[in-house]
Amino acid sequence: MSQYTKKNMKKKKLNRLVMFLIYTFFLVIVLGVIAAGTVLQLVQSIIAETPPITNYDIYELLEENSVIYDINGVQFEKVSDGGVRTIIPYEDIDKDIIDAFVAVEDKTFFEHDGFNFVRLVGAVIEALKNDTSPSGTSTITQQYARNMYLADTRFDKGQEGFIRKIKEAHYATDLEEHLSKEQIIASYLNTIELGANVQGIQAATQRYFSKDADDVDYIEAAILAGIPKASSRYAPFTIIDKNDVTDGHYVLGEHADEYAIVFNENMLERFKVVLYAMKTNSVITKEQYDYALDYATSYKIIERFVPGAFRNEDISSYFADMVKEDVLGALIEEKNITKLEAERMLYGAGLQIYSTLDLELQKKVEAAYNSDDFNPTFDAATRRAVVAFQKKYSLGTDGIVGPDTLNKLAELGLIERDKFLKENYWEWMIEDEIVLLKQALEKEGLLFRTVANLPVIEAYRDKSRNILHLIENENDDVIGSIISLNDLDTLVNANAELVVNPNDYYFDNDGNLVLKHSKAFNFYRVFNADGTEKGIDLFIKDAYRSDPTFETRLLGAKEFYDEKVSIQEMYIFKGKTIKIGYEYKSFDRRRNIVIDKSFFEINPTFYTIGESGELLINKVFYNISSTGVIQPQSAMVVIDYRTGELRALVGGRNIAGQRVYNRALNPRQPGSSIKPLGVYIPALDSGLTTSTVFDDVPHYDNKGKRWPKNWYEHQAYKYWGIMTMREAIEMSNNVIAVKVADRLGVDLLIPYLQKFGISTLDLEGPVHDRNLSAVALGGMSVGTTPLDMAGAYGAIANGGTRNETITFTKVTDKYGKVILENVPEKTFVVEENVAFLMHDMLQSGARVGLAKTAAIRENNEGIPIAGKTGTTSSKHDAWFIGYTGYYAASVWIGNDVQVPLSQGSTIAAKFWKGAMQSIHEDLADKGFKSYEEVGLVTMEVDSKSGKIPTPLSYRDPEGSTVITELFIPGTEPTEYDDIHKESIYCSESNRLITPYCPESTYISVVTRTRVDPGYYSFAIKDNIYMAPRYGSATDFDYAAYTNNPNSPYCFIHTGVVRTAQTTVSILGNIGTTDLADGQKLTTESIIITTIHKAVYNVDAGSRINNQGTIVTTENIVIYPWQIESYTRK
Repeated sequence: MSQYTKKNMKKKKLNRLVMFLIYTFFLVIVLGVIAAGTVLQLVQSIIAETPPITNYDIYELLEENSVIYDINGVQFEKVSDGGVRTIIPYEDIDKDIIDAFVAVEDKTFFEHDGFNFVRLVGAVIEALKNDTSPSGTSTITQQYARNMYLADTRFDKGQEGFIRKIKEAHYATDLEEHLSKEQIIASYLNTIELGANVQGIQAATQRYFSKDADDVDYIEAAILAGIPKASSRYAPFTIIDKNDVTDGHYVLGEHADEYAIVFNENMLERFKVVLYAMKTNSVITKEQYDYALDYATSYKIIERFVPGAFRNEDISSYFADMVKEDVLGALIEEKNITKLEAERMLYGAGLQIYSTLDLELQKKVEAAYNSDDFNPTFDAATRRAVVAFQKKYSLGTDGIVGPDTLNKLAELGLIERDKFLKENYWEWMIEDEIVLLKQALEKEGLLFRTVANLPVIEAYRDKSRNILHLIENENDDVIGSIISLNDLDTLVNANAELVVNPNDYYFDNDGNLVLKHSKAFNFYRVFNADGTEKGIDLFIKDAYRSDPTFETRLLGAKEFYDEKVSIQEMYIFKGKTIKIGYEYKSFDRRRNIVIDKSFFEINPTFYTIGESGELLINKVFYNISSTGVIQPQSAMVVIDYRTGELRALVGGRNIAGQRVYNRALNPRQPGSSIKPLGVYIPALDSGLTTSTVFDDVPHYDNKGKRWPKNWYEHQAYKYWGIMTMREAIEMSNNVIAVKVADRLGVDLLIPYLQKFGISTLDLEGPVHDRNLSAVALGGMSVGTTPLDMAGAYGAIANGGTRNETITFTKVTDKYGKVILENVPEKTFVVEENVAFLMHDMLQSGARVGLAKTAAIRENNEGIPIAGKTGTTSSKHDAWFIGYTGYYAASVWIGNDVQVPLSQGSTIAAKFWKGAMQSIHEDLADKGFKSYEEVGLVTMEVDSKSGKIPTPLSYRDPEGSTVITELFIPGTEPTEYDDIHKESIYCSESNRLITPYCPESTYISVVTRTRVDPGYYSFAIKDNIYMAPRYGSATDFDYAAYTNNPNSPYCFIHTGVVRTAQTTVSILGNIGTTDLADGQKLTTESIIITTIHKAVYNVDAGSRINNQGTIVTTENIVIYPWQIESYTRK
């Protein structure tokens, strides 16, 4: 016999000896015999090693859920992580609950001193017989002892299980000596797990019945008493994915958008046991027993369940999630504890968290996203959605909503069945409940609603309706396209098979499957923690679904796409993995993914080939999110900038659940909304003024490329010429923002963005934000967040000092003692007078500039706003950030994938306006400080030079250019306007005079000189007002510009003698006859176009006089210098 076997046998004998001694101990206790020897020593050693109870106070020992309040003391969430609990005293627990639990768990509870000796003897004998641990022996006192002091050993078996029983017995005796029976059972009921993520009786009655623990009856008490035996098996309901709901489920409600609450029939089994125990122990009568039994078996018991929630479901969880994160961070820092310890405090210490949320304001912001514009008409789109729903659930596809369809909708928790009063609903019916039907179909992603203040999506698609990303070269020419989003209904067929287009795959000569790169899939290399390659992940690209009824075709097929469409709304479904092991996947030299044929030998059902050659992947082998996320998406943040307190936040529209993707914290490109922070505040702080002028003319980067382009690049004028800084920000001009930033230097600008709280700046690495594009135009490597932007603009509103944005003001323990106080950190950015100048520029933008769409009151009065728009050049992101005398707020609109919007920042400003109007509807008029209050002065300046006006300023060709501007004392201009020049023009041509112009035509004209002189190949809007730059009159060839309106000099009086013959020559020697006085009559008919684009018929018989002037047969006079072109009839 080996040493190993001998050792095992010895160990087995020793274990048996120990077990026998422990069994003997229990028998000795039961029989009242004095234990001795080894058994006594063993028990004494176990008890000696058991830590004593030092605290019997349930309120200190029990974990209790923390609570979050809004600024008005309204509770809006109980903080839960693994179980919801509220501790209540014995007096608040209904007697039926006490009776039910005592009857089924420990019928002699009120008589024993911690043990039920009869049950103990029976359990020990049974354990000796079956060579198992004793079970079913624990009294309520022992269970409480186990839950409170031995939780980590509760699942111990064998020898360890007997040791735990000794400790339980020791603790139970101790508890009975120190606590009353009422305290013990109350403590027990406050600690037990009762399923559905709840602990304690109060949380359970709220969760299952939406009532307090002192308001239940004996039936509800019996339901609750049946749960502890096996909480996962006997809980009254469970939460499952809506896609898993079948005809056999009883749906009680919904949990967020993705899950259904369904009745758990297993609970009936234990419910009957509890009822019988209650009857046997005479806490209910036979009549009550019979009634409850019948009530349960007939399933009427389902009516009892009214699932309750533990957070305010009128609002999204984004704010509460942020509060919890911030409190955790503060606990770790202030209390110098670990993250685990902080989480225990947050989730189990019953903290009272006083947040900065204004619940009513939050509801108003969310209402802006959830506007219900469904009408009660059963229209064609609704019928299509009904057909799709019926097809999905195999209900027949007649498009009529009858009992089967209604029942299925109710079963899925999408409608309340009793709200639908008619037998059938069909197309073009008008009934109030059709709105409810539409809402239900929308939840299924089958019907779409319009939010008027959100833009539509513009997308390029291929023939399979897949949305494409167009690839451009550095000259903005399209050179290719790749799939950005798959069309879900093309990607997945009616049999739930994944459809791979024949062009996207092939089998190689060895029989391996090759999936092509950049088609319907994404391929990623996966690495182990040590950096070695683990394999390749194969992901389905995200898919989308949209309603063709709400699509408009904008462009037809081109080389790299089939169509361009506008899509009112769509849902994006997250693509997940194809289930193929790493060992079967590899890359070929073209970066296609190769799946080894051996995988298909093991998994022959992985695919089939369709009739048209498409690869059909079995649904068992792939995953796509069952619930779509609506697009376009948006986020909004509202801050009280005077305190830094976050008042409301929405991190996405139509999103439910906790710990969800918060777009308010997600960086996106800010576009022009960065200009006040990264350009104009630093400029004003460096001595430039609101009236400093710059020239909007072509600008080129260090590679010689024309950059940047303005938002009006595709209008008649790509450049508008001279502007003040105020005008530049009102019109969101890109060229001038870059010029200002370039003058100051990027290194000077970065610290301002940091002080404004832009936390996402990337200043290191090969791709960074130390460049003009990032600081002046928002072309940042990462972007910035709506939260940061609201805080930054709040600093302008707050006079140049930024208050750190906070989500809570204080935290107290369960007794009301303050353990955390949260005072926002203040950051000085600029002096108040500098901030006011920027504020005034932003406010004028809301009066006359691009931001005027956002004004919440007529003429921007009463409650005026100040703010700035922002749009990225690709139209992927649209922003508006602004403030009133009450709040600063930011709005971002875009798509979760890079698909363009139809409109830019104007729609974001409109959305901001709608939400802020609602927020301010009951608030009194409130403006801002006056310029005098911050120590500014006013002065008249010339808007084309930024300098002191001269008499010529009042004679500008557009009218007076004299304006009144604000200045910090000492920054007022001291030089006189030098932009305007006085020149002598010919009144007939409105050009500079030539030596041939009669003095009678002389007029004095004021013109301008360009700030950035140069010869530009692009038309500039204000060129018409500029003095010509063609050299002196003595060097100019006037004759060469005869009849040429592009001449800076008079093109009428050029020294060229005009006669009837010269006009005939201009007209290509058309046929004429001579008159006696030297005039000519035309013998041909022609059409003349003038330099003013007027078109005239010059019929045969028209006269050309001796000065070359044409007088038509209709007496229309055409001067020879007016002729631009002609055609013969």
